[in-house]
Amino acid sequence: MIDRFPLGINTYSIRALKWHDLPLIEYAASLKLDAIFLQDSLDPATNDPAHWKEVKDAAKRNGLWLGTGGGAVLPRSDEQAEFDRSVKLLRDGVKRAVGMGSPLVRMLLAGDRDHLPPGPPEKHIATMVKVLRVVRSEAMDAGVKLAVDYPKELPCWR
Repeated sequence: MIDRFPLGINTYSIRALKWHDLPLIEYAASLKLDAIFLQDSLDPATNDPAHWKEVKDAAKRNGLWLGTGGGAVLPRSDEQAEFDRSVKLLRDGVKRAVGMGSPLVRMLLAGDRDHLPPGPPEKHIATMVKVLRVVRSEAMDAGVKLAVDYPKELPCWR
């Protein structure tokens, strides 16, 4: 029997503090939490592999499960350049997750209804599936799961 359940913090909830990754990890540890989800990091070194190792080591040192992710990845239009941008964002997210020791890459489909490209929900879902398929084998080989966060305008039962 477990006498307690794990608790963590999603850094999006305290983004107004504008803290970088390492202070966020120290803060989570000071609260005696079990996990930290670095969502949409504001750290200027977020794309630096040396920083990823620092973050991974800090989370491990503090006994924290660490998750990571990024912003919206749905192509903003039907142009190939937009599709390629989305694939690159996901590939970069997988690399960052591996470097930080995160078992997942959480990404937004789109920030909100205003950021969805023109077209019906079915089109957006189909486009996102195409993007995910391009990155699927890389994520699987890395042992990283892709987690899509979608806006309320796209109900999960569609």
